[in-house]
Amino acid sequence: MANLDASKLIRLRSDLGDRTSFVRSLIESFETDVASVRSALEAPLLSERANIVHQVTGTAAMLAPMEVVRRLNRLEDAIRRGQASQTELDAVADHLDSLVAALLEWIDQAPPDGEPITAP
Repeated sequence: MANLDASKLIRLRSDLGDRTSFVRSLIESFETDVASVRSALEAPLLSERANIVHQVTGTAAMLAPMEVVRRLNRLEDAIRRGQASQTELDAVADHLDSLVAALLEWIDQAPPDGEPITAP
């Protein structure tokens, strides 16, 4: 599965008492937040645009590899400077969409709540 840090996801699930259902809800919330990235440039104020990306970055820090978090941080900085393009936002959104798909695939394969998980 591309774009995943399985050890991070396993650690998160373990820290949450092996609750697959809670991790699934985080992923679903992340999916909703990711959908807002494409429309970030439509927000009237730079700070609103940056806050949309910042919100996604916060959840990505829990679920995604650090390279994704760094990319989102760079995008947020570019937005705050007024230098982000729709093309750049679309590229990040495409990457996030593939990440969400991989996360959903991963969680669908995770054991039910309460059962431990091990790395493949």
